[in-house]
Amino acid sequence: MNLGKYVLAMVIASTFAFITGCQSDSIAPDSLPSPPVNLHVSAVNSTSASFTWDAPADSANIAGYRIWWTNATTSDSADVPAAPTRYTLTGLAPGKPYSIAAATRRGTLLSVKSALAWSGTIVTVQPAAPRPVVGLRASSISASSVALRWTTQLDTGTIIYRAAWKSSVSSDSGSVSNLTSSTVTVSGLKAGETYTFSVYAVRGSIMSVPASIVWTGAIRYGTTTPIRLYETASANVSGLVLDPDRGGPAAISTVNGSVENVQLALYTMGLNNSFIIGTGYSIVEYRNSDKFDPNTFISDSIYDVSGLDAWLPSGSIDTRIPTNGNVRAFTVSAMSSSGRGFFARTGTSGNYHYARIFIRSVNGMLLQGTAPNRYVELEISYQSTPNLPYAKAVPGWHSAAAVAGSQVRR
Repeated sequence: MNLGKYVLAMVIASTFAFITGCQSDSIAPDSLPSPPVNLHVSAVNSTSASFTWDAPADSANIAGYRIWWTNATTSDSADVPAAPTRYTLTGLAPGKPYSIAAATRRGTLLSVKSALAWSGTIVTVQPAAPRPVVGLRASSISASSVALRWTTQLDTGTIIYRAAWKSSVSSDSGSVSNLTSSTVTVSGLKAGETYTFSVYAVRGSIMSVPASIVWTGAIRYGTTTPIRLYETASANVSGLVLDPDRGGPAAISTVNGSVENVQLALYTMGLNNSFIIGTGYSIVEYRNSDKFDPNTFISDSIYDVSGLDAWLPSGSIDTRIPTNGNVRAFTVSAMSSSGRGFFARTGTSGNYHYARIFIRSVNGMLLQGTAPNRYVELEISYQSTPNLPYAKAVPGWHSAAAVAGSQVRR
């Protein structure tokens, strides 16, 4: 090959190599990359933080990114791949602010740190919220006061409680904080108004999600002096009327059918060591059945409870009162170390009144006295405001259903 041809061949080869090089990546692996953009925190929980960013415009030959996180006492970093452009930090200290930065890696070179992050992306990881209370229950102490009780959960740190309430009828509301026990009585409520009560567990400044219950205050009778309901053979007051027009539950006589609208009654004739209690309308042995109110209905179960304040249910009771509840009564053993409780509803549709009725145990006996004047002692929580099923029943609450023979049909 002569010299001219050799020079021409070299020029052609150089030109081809230059064109080929231009068709490959024009950013050399050892050129300084630009920093990532749009770095921002996407999620934070009790001990971790997730954040994302976008690749810079000159993203060719990027090997990945380096992430820094720093607080007042520690600093750490990690290298992450080029994709995906996100990272989650774990094991962070709750309650401490962290500064976060990111840089692009190309080969062994790092871009400047993301100015957006380094100058102000601060993440404060909040301490984990305390575990919420469970089993919130309520009991009406009076028409304007309600007792709340709940069950605490095992947790870390010092836990206190906050109770808050708000009327669904008016603007009345309130709260009490720094509770150290699992019970509180809320007073000063507006009679006849339904409230939502919420209880929070609190650790430091962090509150749990609330446990809530809807409840209405109700009048209580028989707390100081129990109401005595005598057996039908007694000349004493042997019937009970739950009538708001009388100012509350009233014991009256059923002798000779001299009264009307008796709602609850006690029957003992011919029974050994037991008695029947329930709607007067259900007990055909009274003979003067026309004197008994057919609009009194009672629950499908009677409960083994130690008192009204220990019987703190949740959930509306109207579903616990069956459609045949006006022909129902309970057969109950005369001897028991624990009391018994059941629900009652009186009135007609649009004017219902609800009550919780508790039978006291005295010296291991529910039935007191001697024939023909035996009696039971009652405490009654009575809702004088119509159509408020304030007395509630715990789903799954263990109860003794009416036993065979206890439902007496007319």
